[in-house]
Amino acid sequence: MAEPKLRLLGVAAHPHDFTHFAGTLGVHTSLGDTATVVSMTTGVRTHNERLSAELMKPVAERDPAIVNQPPEERAAEKEEELRKACALFGVTDVRVLGFPDKPFVAEHHPDSIKKLGEIILEVRPHIVFSQ
Repeated sequence: MAEPKLRLLGVAAHPHDFTHFAGTLGVHTSLGDTATVVSMTTGVRTHNERLSAELMKPVAERDPAIVNQPPEERAAEKEEELRKACALFGVTDVRVLGFPDKPFVAEHHPDSIKKLGEIILEVRPHIVFSQ
């Protein structure tokens, strides 16, 4: 008789935070378990290494394309980065909810709690990873 497969759910505040449980999810997906990753925010204001590096330069040396990048554009980049990173670990179900970050506090966004609850009811995970 085959071992029952597990359903795992990883919940992160920001896309970058997937790294906290990426390896564990990768082990499970390699064993045939399924994993869903949820990022509560787009992470536009968090973990923006390119912008941070530019802002450390003298004003005259800053790249305006990076400094003035629209948040929607950066959000799309971060979501794509997350999807690619998740794919490396066998995770194809990736959801970015897009709530405001910096800081993300769930009780300030009641809809975030409702939306995550809906995902939990849909996925019915055996194991939930968070930070």
